[in-house]
Amino acid sequence: MGRLLAPTGGHTVKGFPFKIEDVSGPTQRTLVYRSVDLSIELHIRISYSDFDLGEEELCWNSPNTGSRSSSPFATNVDLGIYSFRNYIVTIVQKAGTEADPEITRLAAVSVIEKLKGEYNAINS
Repeated sequence: MGRLLAPTGGHTVKGFPFKIEDVSGPTQRTLVYRSVDLSIELHIRISYSDFDLGEEELCWNSPNTGSRSSSPFATNVDLGIYSFRNYIVTIVQKAGTEADPEITRLAAVSVIEKLKGEYNAINS
């Protein structure tokens, strides 16, 4: 089994300076960040897989999709799942009002860029 990278180290996600949780296991790491005004939480999970999944957007569950109106909180949560090589990155945004898919996307880009840097450093 491969090594789980720690892509955020001492860093934070841009706009989310408060890391409120960091739970690590042998094959996954979960980080939770809060925005400056505490109105948004980002839950970031990085999991390791034995399979190389490439670099893909695996799932996107935006607050603006049609059938989600059945829940009163449907617009408050956004979910994106991405892969980079052997890593699966899950981003869940929980907002006080309406979740902004762009925040979720930018958080994913930030984490994947960090993963790429660490992956390339290890494998070069």
